[in-house]
Amino acid sequence: MEKGIEIHKNRISVTLFITTLLMIAVAVISAIFLANTAMLSLVRDCREFDTSMEKLAVMTAKEIEQKREILYFYEQFIQNTPNSANLDILNSFKKIKNDDFLGLAFIKCDGNVITEDPQYFTPEEVAKVLRVMIGKKKGDPGDIYFGACKKDASYYAIPATLGTERGILAGVVYANTDEGLLTEDMKTEGNRLYVLDGEGQVIFYYGTKDRSFDYQELSMEDYYDGSGNLFRQMVSVFKDLEGDENNPIIHIKGAEEGQSTLMFSNLVNADIFFRNSTNLWFEKPVQTKEISGIKVVACKQAAISGESLGLIVGGGVLVAFVIVVSFIMMVFLVISQGMSNKKLGRLAYIDFVTGYDNWARFEWEVSRLFHRRKKEAGYVLVSLDIRKFRVISDMDGDMKSDVLLKEVAEGIRKQLGKAERFSRFSVDDFAVLLCCRGEEEATQRVKQLDKELKKQTDFPQVSFSYGIYPVSDYSLSLRKMYNYAGIARENTKAGRGSCIGVFTDSMREAMVMEKELESRMGRALENCEFQVYLQPKYSPDGTSIGGAEALVRWVSPEMGFISPGSFIPLFEKNGFIMKLDDYMLRSVCTLQKKWLEAGHPLITISVNLSRVHLQEAGLVEKISAVVDEYGIPRSCIEMELTESAFFENKAVIFDTVAGLKEAGFRISMDDFGSGYSSLNSLKDLPLDVVKLDGEFFRETGNADRSTTVIKDTIHLAKHLNMRIVAEGIETEEQVRFLREIGCDLIQGFYFARPMPTADFERLMGYGGEEKA
Repeated sequence: MEKGIEIHKNRISVTLFITTLLMIAVAVISAIFLANTAMLSLVRDCREFDTSMEKLAVMTAKEIEQKREILYFYEQFIQNTPNSANLDILNSFKKIKNDDFLGLAFIKCDGNVITEDPQYFTPEEVAKVLRVMIGKKKGDPGDIYFGACKKDASYYAIPATLGTERGILAGVVYANTDEGLLTEDMKTEGNRLYVLDGEGQVIFYYGTKDRSFDYQELSMEDYYDGSGNLFRQMVSVFKDLEGDENNPIIHIKGAEEGQSTLMFSNLVNADIFFRNSTNLWFEKPVQTKEISGIKVVACKQAAISGESLGLIVGGGVLVAFVIVVSFIMMVFLVISQGMSNKKLGRLAYIDFVTGYDNWARFEWEVSRLFHRRKKEAGYVLVSLDIRKFRVISDMDGDMKSDVLLKEVAEGIRKQLGKAERFSRFSVDDFAVLLCCRGEEEATQRVKQLDKELKKQTDFPQVSFSYGIYPVSDYSLSLRKMYNYAGIARENTKAGRGSCIGVFTDSMREAMVMEKELESRMGRALENCEFQVYLQPKYSPDGTSIGGAEALVRWVSPEMGFISPGSFIPLFEKNGFIMKLDDYMLRSVCTLQKKWLEAGHPLITISVNLSRVHLQEAGLVEKISAVVDEYGIPRSCIEMELTESAFFENKAVIFDTVAGLKEAGFRISMDDFGSGYSSLNSLKDLPLDVVKLDGEFFRETGNADRSTTVIKDTIHLAKHLNMRIVAEGIETEEQVRFLREIGCDLIQGFYFARPMPTADFERLMGYGGEEKA
């Protein structure tokens, strides 16, 4: 609890600190605004110059792209001349001579050059172009070369093929920048501009008669890259521009001092800013996908008026005032917030029932442990469930159940080490993080925990189930890890007392399989991959077929035959079973209609309705409409429901069953005897057919008692005007016994397995000779 309050206090302090900084920032902005009023001319010029630089960088990129397209056009033009088989490259160059380039050259891969302008294509320059461009193809990144030439010119070059010769097509342009690219601001006397390649060499220049420019002449000590040195550098600039030793524009006592420089923070918005003597230098990268490293560097002469000092000093006073006021406000807020920290801490981080960390705090704590200790210690995450907690809550009330939760939480806390944590995840589920090396140690720790919890609680009937997930992938979210532990725990539900399950690769594979089936199920339904199989119901003497059950089989082109046990539970869980039920009903109606039109006698086919589907509003009307659409007598469709379905939402399901019965459908109960309320079902439900579960006929320790139960169940059902179908019958002995006691129909492997509809039709004599 104290930890939750402490972390909440820390967060409040951080919030207040940030708020104070924001208030100071407001004061700084205000001071800057005042300073800007005094230095408006310089600020405006710098910003306009920066904008012009941005435009120039964009136009330079466009110029590069334009020259690239022109060179590729020249290459295509030469290729398409009538003499391309015996290409006269020099004559072709003469034909396309224009103002785009001073000269053109075709540089072969061996270094030979074909050109009318050899002065520009010296061996040294040619070697540089070849080194960069050799092996390039059109469309490759950097398929244009853009570099400096010693003859006051610059190169453009592309990979080219002229005739059958592969090489490089190069063009030369003046290095002096075309004034058409410049804004009026850049043409001001005293401004200088350079375009540099990735090695810092000048490609283009303007504003000076000398193209020589040393990129390193801009002192790195005067370099601003947004890291926070801007204030000091701006002060240095303005100190150089105006004032003298006795009356400087800014007073600086030491290198680390300079709060009054804050007001200069946003004067210039350049990407990179240099200070060199009385000049301001701006730098912009040229954004082009073809080449990288090209940048535009420009120099602007700067000046500042001497009227700024008063406003700067005033701004400094304002900043100091705001800082003092902010500090006073922060102290006041900390004191006032401290009075409610305890309550807020409990709401934010404490479970209101157990008094220990809630899930939000647990996640935070575990993430810290994982970050600090995952290399030195192994962890397992345990999902702990209090079995039959709802029964305890219903019987003893909420107060008693809360006491139980507190006792469990206290028992868990006593078993944890320094680097271990726990939290209540939901009503009766707890997440426990244990430091264990290996599955065996984890199991022993959980067994010890279970033993102590049973001692801790005053509820003798309480038992627990556990799921263990050995943490191997720390990139997973904690909730996903807990879900894995929960899956392992769910697999123990069939056991008694304290059960422990460990998450395994097979469980992970089952989850992967579920996701795969979910991704395919919609498409499978559209492509009719779900097939109807029919299992006949025989008379006890085996001489006639009195009906059949429609069973679904999934035959996937990619995955092959998929067992119903793999997808039916999944579809019931995700709701897709309702669509599958509708599909099966329509498929059976289609088959019955086919038999009806062919003049074959109809037999009753039972169609399964899932427990999920039984609660759908308007189900009776929907089923009736589907069957009537195909013109099938409703009495030929038997709606088959499992016994367990009747104990989820009794009122709704009983109404649905009564509605189906009243609409003319036959109703059968599947798996009769597998639950614990079978007699209630016979008493309350308007059933036509009762299907005895196959477990009735398995051999047990007392055969006489089993025989008596079966005989009496059949006798009772017949008195209620219900027919009896025994399913899962596999032996001749079982068949003989059922025949003797008056069972109506038998379904099972003894007579026939589920079969495709075509095989069933042959069996019935509807589509040819009966199969042997």
